[in-house]
Amino acid sequence: DEKPKKKPSSVPMVEKGEPALGAVLRVLNKDEKKVIETLVAGGGKMLQKDIRWKTGLSRVKTHRILHRLAKRGIVSAEKYYNTNKITLADWLTRENTSAR
Repeated sequence: DEKPKKKPSSVPMVEKGEPALGAVLRVLNKDEKKVIETLVAGGGKMLQKDIRWKTGLSRVKTHRILHRLAKRGIVSAEKYYNTNKITLADWLTRENTSAR
């Protein structure tokens, strides 16, 4: 008749003072992390085809990862000729640039 007092949450807790980007990176899978890290290294904005080449992922896999990240509000995509312009969400970059 013993029940555990507290069930551990499957949602990771954001540590006080932890940058939003750090919290997001902790919950992403390996390929999603690779895409976000590539975007951060590129200044937060890149073309989808450039992300594909820099990560070494296939065209379809890159598209699917970016689609998942966009649904979560981590990136946004805007049509740009025959590709997409991918931008890291403001709420991720704002916190990182304003840290003093």
